[in-house]
Amino acid sequence: FECFESDPLGAASISQVHRAKLRKSIASAALGKRHRDTWVAVKVQYPDAENMMLNDLASLLILARFLQRYELKFDLESPVLELQSQIRQEFDFIREAANTERIRSLVLGSRKLRARIQVPRIYHATKRLIIMEYLDGVPIPQLEEELRRRRVRIPARLERMLERNLMDSIALVYGKMLLG
Repeated sequence: FECFESDPLGAASISQVHRAKLRKSIASAALGKRHRDTWVAVKVQYPDAENMMLNDLASLLILARFLQRYELKFDLESPVLELQSQIRQEFDFIREAANTERIRSLVLGSRKLRARIQVPRIYHATKRLIIMEYLDGVPIPQLEEELRRRRVRIPARLERMLERNLMDSIALVYGKMLLG
């Protein structure tokens, strides 16, 4: 990287995302000459996060089996086993990158979706790291605060229209993913 911002753009329970700039030689070789100043988002898994999570779930499974046997006469073990299975998939960034690329293809293949949303391009992925196209913007949960900070007032009618458009976009994307 030419530069790598140490303060994360966002953080969650298993990883955090940093903004970085690809070296010009790498950007040109991988993406062509017009992509010399390429900012990327770098999602990095916390060291040992998977082991800690799986250990916590193993403890939860022991508790579930104990409660199921002595206290509660219904199946507590199956949901914990299912959660363990799902959690393992959350730690596979290669799988996440492949899913992102599938969604990106779906969006680019639909004129209606392409006009409403962007899905980042994946440049590189390993089990614990993803380098993807950086999409600048304001996260939806922070939008109201950002508008207030910039002293932007949106008329109520326009705000309702924007909210409706957002909900329509979300429904369209999830409908395509689930039914398409």
